[in-house]
Amino acid sequence: MSSMIILLIALALLAIPPVLIMNLPPRWLALAAPAGVLAMYWLGHIMTEGDLGPAGILIMGFFSLIFFINAIALAFRLLRL
Repeated sequence: MSSMIILLIALALLAIPPVLIMNLPPRWLALAAPAGVLAMYWLGHIMTEGDLGPAGILIMGFFSLIFFINAIALAFRLLRL
């Protein structure tokens, strides 16, 4: 049961769209970036059960792509582009 709660929290944190990141105040931005990294770790660990096989690599690759897109949005936000 607790792993399901962690999974839901991780999904919610990973679903932060880049548009929201572009409009967050700096205080919330400082919380959202580390939370996204932690959520990616939790979700990857839960979905692969600690064993990265071919499916685990695909799952981690998908969430790494989401994290990369959010990192670009964060960089644009910090550089004010």
